[in-house]
Amino acid sequence: MKKKLCFVRGQRLRQARVNASLSQAQMATRLGCSRQLVGQLESGANLNADQLEKWCVACGCSSDVILFGAPAAESPCEDPLTRQFAALAPDLRNKLWVYYQVFLRNGAPDRAPHF
Repeated sequence: MKKKLCFVRGQRLRQARVNASLSQAQMATRLGCSRQLVGQLESGANLNADQLEKWCVACGCSSDVILFGAPAAESPCEDPLTRQFAALAPDLRNKLWVYYQVFLRNGAPDRAPHF
């Protein structure tokens, strides 16, 4: 039973990544891991809370989608900001993600980014 649940969760991870127009290599960069680990997670390997949070931020989806299969629009935990992020074009989402990572690493910049 546990293997089946892990496999289903892995399929949901993959679908969220594909819906966000991200390759396994791009997802690995965002998670800070190898492409092989992304493949293992999508195949049902154990996923920790930090990886789940980063995955959901990168894909612009709620963790309910991954854990319970709830559609994003019906997810009770999804906030409006997540919904707006998911609606952005993939290239703009990628730019914002990079900016977010720089912000976390270096703190607030002196000026706003130009997209």
